[in-house]
Amino acid sequence: MNKTQEQAVFLLFYPFLVVGCILISRIPSPFSELLLLVIMVLSLILFIKEPKDKRCIDERDKLIKLKACNVSLIITFIIAYIAAMTADNVLNPDAVIRVRILDELLMWGFLLFMLVRSIAILVQYRRGGKENE
Repeated sequence: MNKTQEQAVFLLFYPFLVVGCILISRIPSPFSELLLLVIMVLSLILFIKEPKDKRCIDERDKLIKLKACNVSLIITFIIAYIAAMTADNVLNPDAVIRVRILDELLMWGFLLFMLVRSIAILVQYRRGGKENE
């Protein structure tokens, strides 16, 4: 398993980790915010650290990453558009959306992007990552 696959597996579970951290931070406890900070910092350290054997990344890996980004962007925009149209049709024209909802929408969009990108990377590696697929 190369570095790209390891990152994809890690990022596959990262959105669930973030959601768990958000749920933990809502528990009224003096240590909940500290626990949230520790989990986020440890996850970033695990993600950024360089592997010991310095595995190389070739053109195939770069192409797989590029295709995965394209697919995840398209799917994220489609889901965001469907969510916006659903909200527009469900709410009345005079409805007010809080500003905090926009921040959460951006966060959920980013988490969805990471999740779809990880799945796309793992699927392409499983298929062999050939150019014409």
